[in-house]
Amino acid sequence: MIVWRVDGTQKVIDFFHRQLGDFSKFTDREVNQWARTVLLTQLYGQDKYPAPPPRSKYVRTFRLATGWKFRRVKPSVYVFFNLTPYTVYVVGDAVGGRQAWMHAGRWFIAYERINEQGEKLEDRLALFLDTKAAYQI
Repeated sequence: MIVWRVDGTQKVIDFFHRQLGDFSKFTDREVNQWARTVLLTQLYGQDKYPAPPPRSKYVRTFRLATGWKFRRVKPSVYVFFNLTPYTVYVVGDAVGGRQAWMHAGRWFIAYERINEQGEKLEDRLALFLDTKAAYQI
């Protein structure tokens, strides 16, 4: 199993923890909704597959496309994973390596796809802090 851990919010959470106590419980819902959006828009589903190579006779099973999941490790820390055995060779490992040569340049790197969405998480948390957090503290 390859696991992509999302804890880019840790610096923000650490700051608020020092200032206010355990702030991660307040941001957990926002991080959860962001993880769900990333899963559905960037990873899950056959529409994320590239076109088959020319003259390819391989019949796709779509196990990789439907194998994506995410799980809460602790408040505001989530992991993305795919239990399909060959995931690492198609979309890379947890740091973007090990993608097989025949998939390089055709298939996305999961690590990059997830990290590219980090700015959206930052925006979501900033909006949360501006509009909602004051009422929950």
